[in-house]
This record gives sequence, structure tokens and C-alpha cells, in this order.
Amino acid sequence: GFSVIAKDGSVIGSQGPPKLGVSWDGANDTTPLNIAQGQGPTAAGQVALSPDGALAVFVLGPASGRAGEIVPSALYAVAAEGGAPRQLSPAGVADRQPRWSPDGRTIGYVVDGLALWGLGAGSGARRLLYTLGGSSYLRLNGPRYSPDGRALAFTDGCCGSYAIERINGDGSGLRRLLGGEVSVFQDWSPDGRWIAFSSDRDTRPPAFPGSWE
Repeated sequence: GFSVIAKDGSVIGSQGPPKLGVSWDGANDTTPLNIAQGQGPTAAGQVALSPDGALAVFVLGPASGRAGEIVPSALYAVAAEGGAPRQLSPAGVADRQPRWSPDGRTIGYVVDGLALWGLGAGSGARRLLYTLGGSSYLRLNGPRYSPDGRALAFTDGCCGSYAIERINGDGSGLRRLLGGEVSVFQDWSPDGRWIAFSSDRDTRPPAFPGSWE
């Protein structure tokens, strides 16, 4: 399983298949509350808490599958206090890796490992931001919003060697920030001028400062 923490630190979300839960640190209350659970062959996972900690978006899909397999799943949202989850994205494709924009208005996510989409948290409107072309072995992973919410960065590539791309929130202005030899894009710096990533290169990778405005 794994955990995520709301921006104000008041809510902690955790995932341990097939359950999704939250706990609060206010007033010494750290009692976990199960807010969603997969049924039968399904499991809830990849929890993403809204910036205000009020909503949890998660992926509901098959509880098992082969490593690297793309299987159908959908995004759901549920109140952090619990309640009936509501489906945000249509069934039939593999919707994964949800990530909130800093203002809580948009959710970026990956479809079928090949496309980056944006979803209006309130309106439900969906917009295709970017899609991979070429080899069927290519994969898109790890979208992260910049601190000001104007752009997303993500990796694309194959076989453990990925590039880091940057795109505006409306799908314009695609730019490659770093090409190849990236294992995982970790996150933006708080001021949005640096990126952190993991690499399998033998030598220490250089820093890549810059302004993404």
C-alpha cells in the first residue's frame, strides 16, 4: 500500500488492496476510516486527495493482473468522510494515475498508458492533452502539475529509459525537458524552476534548472 497527505496536512489517505482509507491528525484523531472498497475481483487504489482534503479520487479496477498489463479501470471520487463513490470516467479503458491540480479544479490522468487527459473536477468535462504515437511499447507515466497549476510534466518512453515532457494545462506548448535515461520523474520544486527525477546512469546526473513559463 501507500499513503498521501492533504496539502494542509489534516488528512492522510492510504491504500492497501482492496481497501481505500483516510485518517485525520486533528485533535489527536488518527482512527482510520474505510471510505471505499473493491468488491469481488476489483480493488481500489492509486488514491489522490484533493488539495483541501475533502475528496479522494481513486482507481477501481481488477484486483490482479500480469505486471505491466493494461486492464480496464475507471476513476471514482468519494468524500473523505465516506459515502457513496461516484464514477468520474467512462468504463472500457484503463484510467490510472490521477493527479489534482493545485487549485483543485482539474484532475490529470493517464489513459491506457498512452494518453494524458484532463478532467474537470466539478463539470466532469474531459479533454485530451497529449497522446503517444509510434511504437506500441511506449508508455506515458507520472503526470505532475506544476506548483502554479499552469503546466504538467510527465515521462514517456520505453523499457526503463524515459524522457521528461512538459505541456500546458490546455494541451498546448509541448516541450521536452530531458531526453532519455530517466527512470522516474519525481516532482517539481516548490518554486516550479527545478525538476527531480531518478536515473540509472552510472554517473551523477546534472541538475537541469530552468523557467517553464
